[in-house]
Amino acid sequence: MSSDSSRVARTNVLILCSVLLLVALFAGLLPNEDSRVTGAAIGIDSSFEIAVSEQEDNISEYIWHSIVGTTLGVSNLTGQQVWNLTLPGGSAVNQIAVDPSTNDSYWINDNSTLLKLNSTGAVLEHFIYGIAGGNGVAINYSTGNLYIGAIASDFFSANFSQYNSTGGNQWYRVKGSITPYEVAIGKNNTVFFSGTGLGSASVLFAFNLTGGDYWNVSPVDHFGTSGVGLGVDSNGSAYIIADDGNQDTGIIKYHGNGNLAWRRNLTNYKGYDLAVDINDSIFAVGDDGGAPASVIINKYNTAGKIVLNRSFNGTITDIACNTFCYTIGTNHTGGNTDNIVAKWYANNLSQVWNFTIGTTGIIAIAPPYTPAVVAADSTVPNVTFSNPSNGTNASNDFIAFNATIYEENPDTVLFEVSNGTKPFNITATNISGNWNANINMSTLIEDVHNITIFANDTTDNRNDTIFIQIKVDRTGPVMFLANTSFNTTDRTPDITYNFTDAAFNANCSLYFDGVWNISNDATANNTNTIITPSSGMLDATYITTVNCTDSSGNTGNSSAITVIVDNAIPNVTFVGPVNGTNLSSGLIDFNATVVDASG
Repeated sequence: MSSDSSRVARTNVLILCSVLLLVALFAGLLPNEDSRVTGAAIGIDSSFEIAVSEQEDNISEYIWHSIVGTTLGVSNLTGQQVWNLTLPGGSAVNQIAVDPSTNDSYWINDNSTLLKLNSTGAVLEHFIYGIAGGNGVAINYSTGNLYIGAIASDFFSANFSQYNSTGGNQWYRVKGSITPYEVAIGKNNTVFFSGTGLGSASVLFAFNLTGGDYWNVSPVDHFGTSGVGLGVDSNGSAYIIADDGNQDTGIIKYHGNGNLAWRRNLTNYKGYDLAVDINDSIFAVGDDGGAPASVIINKYNTAGKIVLNRSFNGTITDIACNTFCYTIGTNHTGGNTDNIVAKWYANNLSQVWNFTIGTTGIIAIAPPYTPAVVAADSTVPNVTFSNPSNGTNASNDFIAFNATIYEENPDTVLFEVSNGTKPFNITATNISGNWNANINMSTLIEDVHNITIFANDTTDNRNDTIFIQIKVDRTGPVMFLANTSFNTTDRTPDITYNFTDAAFNANCSLYFDGVWNISNDATANNTNTIITPSSGMLDATYITTVNCTDSSGNTGNSSAITVIVDNAIPNVTFVGPVNGTNLSSGLIDFNATVVDASG
């Protein structure tokens, strides 16, 4: 029930024509481009294709509606009236709900009453709930209880109430400065009430079955002056549509715990109502505010993406969906103000049929479908960190982070990056159950960072227990050679080295005269390590270095030493005195020349 509809209902006596004219269109026929569809009060039961269940997908061959004056009635889809009932007091009906198991109907009126009629139109109960006037009613088919959103006796507050099936009040909650609009029952028996508050800001309340507050929210930048439509999906999320009276509309999704899921803002769009179909597609109806106006129907998926859009001459203010979608309103073609009901295929928004129901005022349409109550989903998603592995070292490149989420109803997955200060989030992309995101390591400081997965399902169960650590390191190892320059006859001399680095180990290589000789790919950090040439070395002088590359790809080089390998005996020449020299006394100089590779 849209807010425009409910205001008309609260201020005018409901006038609907007593004869329904069926205008059958061929199946699949597109809507008349000159039609103007606004909204009149109907409710549908449980045995064909239109329904007003707040809990179940109801199937019905009947349409509940108000007729001339204070007359209520039921017609079938061939335009034949099944029954009607005239009420005293001149009250207006704001919303209708139907029990799909019995076809009993509930009619909430402006004069503080709720009528319960059976399938033949006989009055079963006449509830007087003692407050100023009712706007919304819903049935909880798992408990049989009724929920009413009504204007309180002070005319400035909302009274949200639960009644049993015989009209006994079980609890009520008064919310000051609130005007109520629609009621819906969600997953786990959550009771949702929409309305407007101070400054006409749209509000959404959620209660449990005992009237305890779950939560309430009010979007700060959208108002409900012209409508607060309400719908729920099979996962327990709630959707509202509200415009600010200036052709700006907000369509907003909340998780079952009240957390904001997404918001879609539409400009030059006067929103009236929304509905959720059996496949959890969301349909929003409104117009462009022109004269004449153009209908705008947007179909969204649960992620808030528009997947289908239709526009044509006219205005739709109320919509209800199950396996099909149904709209109600008036046709202004050629000055004709007949109300019409139309049926649409939900998959492509092509029209199945429509029929005319007379020149009457606009009231409301009761939502035919709200997903059945199921057991609460309290299981957090099952999360596996696919890659990178824990303890990965990184430097400047992008690294792909991948997680596998085992969850029937996944919603959002984030990777939180934190070194203990200034954490930030990266939203993951879902590809067939594998969620991934690329993170630029050059944006992270050199440190150990925790990468934590935050995985939420559509009922806001969250798993944030799975994480890995990565080490961002852009500094090469600091090298040290234990040897100084030396001579040796060993053709495979040992070279002792050490390195310090943020990494636990490194790949270290021995070089002679700049030419690689051998590597140790598992050298431990801060440990004296011996590296030995791969094969015997020739006698020569070698400029010797060791370099180490850590797991982040950073390289450190040692200082150079000189290693002389020398296995040749010295070459000696006797210079003087000459062989056989005779001496008597005095000092004699003996001279020899010695040549050797080691100097």
